[in-house]
Amino acid sequence: MASKENHFTYSPLEEDRQFRLLRLEPGQDTDPLSCELFDHSLDEAPNYDALSYTWGSNHPLYEIRCGGHNFQVTKNLHEALCRFRCRDKVRVMWIDAICIDQSNDKEKTKQVQMMGEIYSRSHQLMIWLGHPPEDTTARLAIRAFGKLKILFESHAKGLQLRVLPMFQKESPEYREALEAIHRGLEKTPILDEEWKSLGIFFFTPWFTRAWIVQEATLAPNNPDAPIKLCFGRYEITWDDLLQIAGGVLTFGLRDEITDRSEKKRPPIALLRTIDTFREEIRHPSTVFSCLNLTRELHCGDPRDQIYALLGIIQRDKNEQALVDDLPPQYDRPVALVYIDLAVHWLFRRNSFLLFELICDKPCNETCIDDLPSWVNDWTQKTKQVAFRSEWFSAGLSSRVGDFPLNGYKFAKEIAPRLNISLSTDRRRLTVKGKILGTIKWNVPPREHFTYEYIMKMWSDGKFGQFPGFDISNYKMDSLRWMQWYQDCVYRAHLLDPNLTALPTSTMIAPPPSRTSQYKSTQQSLYEAFWRTLVCDLDGRGGKAPSRLEKGFVKWHEVFPRGCGLAASLHDPELEEFDRLQQEFTPSRRFITTDTGFMGWAPERAIVTDLVCVILGARDGFCSFDNVVSVLQKKHIAEIDLSYDCFANYTAQAGVNYNGRAPKP
Repeated sequence: MASKENHFTYSPLEEDRQFRLLRLEPGQDTDPLSCELFDHSLDEAPNYDALSYTWGSNHPLYEIRCGGHNFQVTKNLHEALCRFRCRDKVRVMWIDAICIDQSNDKEKTKQVQMMGEIYSRSHQLMIWLGHPPEDTTARLAIRAFGKLKILFESHAKGLQLRVLPMFQKESPEYREALEAIHRGLEKTPILDEEWKSLGIFFFTPWFTRAWIVQEATLAPNNPDAPIKLCFGRYEITWDDLLQIAGGVLTFGLRDEITDRSEKKRPPIALLRTIDTFREEIRHPSTVFSCLNLTRELHCGDPRDQIYALLGIIQRDKNEQALVDDLPPQYDRPVALVYIDLAVHWLFRRNSFLLFELICDKPCNETCIDDLPSWVNDWTQKTKQVAFRSEWFSAGLSSRVGDFPLNGYKFAKEIAPRLNISLSTDRRRLTVKGKILGTIKWNVPPREHFTYEYIMKMWSDGKFGQFPGFDISNYKMDSLRWMQWYQDCVYRAHLLDPNLTALPTSTMIAPPPSRTSQYKSTQQSLYEAFWRTLVCDLDGRGGKAPSRLEKGFVKWHEVFPRGCGLAASLHDPELEEFDRLQQEFTPSRRFITTDTGFMGWAPERAIVTDLVCVILGARDGFCSFDNVVSVLQKKHIAEIDLSYDCFANYTAQAGVNYNGRAPKP
């Protein structure tokens, strides 16, 4: 081990636009790694290549020589330097772990603000995926990519595979290409070991990093210097990867490379989103989309769940306020950074939109401490799918002519201010709204209906017993769906004022009455129930069409058969209803309130929680004027916004709610 006195020491960067570049000295495979750092203005920098990689574990650390001194790097970075070192010439690179003094928070703050430009001004982006466990794995993966590239180029030339499909899968072009693809796979099959190698490629840690969104989005991708992903000794260009990955998704081949042991799918949607950002096919709310994307990825520092997006955000002149409000500050407590973002969204953007991303249920024990319940913990993943509808904001107009205003993008001259206030310590948020009632009954999400849970409910007499019913005749998937749906139907029946007794003569109770009126929407209880099952949405943000009733009738008839839905989905009407029913309801509870409403609540909702409309929140649900949140009484002092809740309700604007629980 070299003496501590010989370790490298950084010299401070004197100018605001100054950054460091690395000269990587040439060498052979077994030669020690040697480099040198030099300062330069970002505006006048020479050509350099940027490295995107995963830091990896700090144990063990490897010694390299930097400016004649010892410098420690992680194993993965050491391997990357060996991989990209030239044999006969100096290579100029920018590598964050070396070019930024990681022990200097003040320098990190300035350099992180420049990172978007650093990547966008680079000559070429080199992505290091690491070495696979065996060298043959990389060779087999690249060989499989080659086979798929030839297959898609030969049989799907007329289809756009790289971005989200612009064609219908029912089109003759798609069906013809699909048949040709399958014939091609029969003629030139991809071997099991090749599919497995592709899985190892896609499940490398690089695809789990939040920083890759910015790095791969902003880097240039020129024909003479394309973005390259390097996997051991082999490589593939970004363009080829996106085209092939798009074909895999389009033609239903993704399950071939799914990690079945952990039920993980390859991150093709992530790649497509990055590519969409690259092409500047902008979402109406890029920041919103990025935040939702990166919360599924990992950062060593939880502040970087936000800071890793700043380079993308800075491209949009409309986002300057966010850049000003949230400069990177690595000496600022994480909770305060997350509160800063929530306050910005509420008071600068005049929008509750961010609350749609509040995590319903912590996925691990590493939650950020000291966060008010109305502030997102961006380290937590969420299984909930955010409701998508932009037709209504409770009590406020969200449309001007034919132009839908997406949350914070209200036109200044017509956007009313949200009626909210914040305590001086930024702990208590006060909003206005209308209390709908408290949760009286709730049905656990479908995924809770395990074999053990069902058996316990049966033994406790909480699921009805029927003449001639033998539970052993039913497959687990069928039984799970059947018991979950039966519970939902029963809870809906209890809202019928004309009900004298629950139906018990059939395995699945009939739907609620067509003659009894639902409390608020002037519909029959029957119609209100089937609309609630699909959150009254058509999948594109509009109101569910009346034709879905036919699909519901068939959908209801499927359950008593005990064969499960999968074997029965041969009917377009049935398939449409089933798809819409499963779009937003997983990880949510079917609920009814003490005041006679039904809907869907977040997974952590419990009986006695308040259900209320928040004035000014975006309608995430349907054409009914309902923007509904669940308030948990244990957090009522600071307002617990579980937010993404659906209640079949017609709002009455102008009723105040100041975050106080009603007296019992």
